[in-house]
Amino acid sequence: MAIDITGIGELEEISYRNQRGEVKTIDPKELLSFNRQNLPFESQANTYFLVARLAELAKLKVENLKVDQRKLEGDLYNKYANDSDLKAANNNRKPTEGTISHMIDSNPSMVELTKSINEHNYKAQLLLRLVKAFEQRKDLMQSLSAQLRQENSFGVPSARAN
Repeated sequence: MAIDITGIGELEEISYRNQRGEVKTIDPKELLSFNRQNLPFESQANTYFLVARLAELAKLKVENLKVDQRKLEGDLYNKYANDSDLKAANNNRKPTEGTISHMIDSNPSMVELTKSINEHNYKAQLLLRLVKAFEQRKDLMQSLSAQLRQENSFGVPSARAN
């Protein structure tokens, strides 16, 4: 069986709100690209910090949604375990765990919250991958910088030549 991912497009822009509440957009392709002759050392740390911060905020959002999901699950469990119609259908006994579990899983609020968690988790994972890409970019920039220094040192007399 093949998995169809043709609906997934190019790497998307990332929008976020800054400290002043303004919506800012960053383009990962633009952030990760650089010119070999003009390495962006000045902006690397700031951009890395921004993306890492956004990734952490996205992970926090996922964790908070999971807390909401556990609370909703508990509320729904209590509701369905004590539902008089469900008890009547089960010879005046508490509904089975399977019935309660099915009712919780099929509850529209639970379905919506689970989809929201999945969507936010996807975004958090993308941001974490972008953080890793910045780490690789840093390593590449260091290697290129060392290579450029070596290329520029040829033909320059050393201080020991005197």
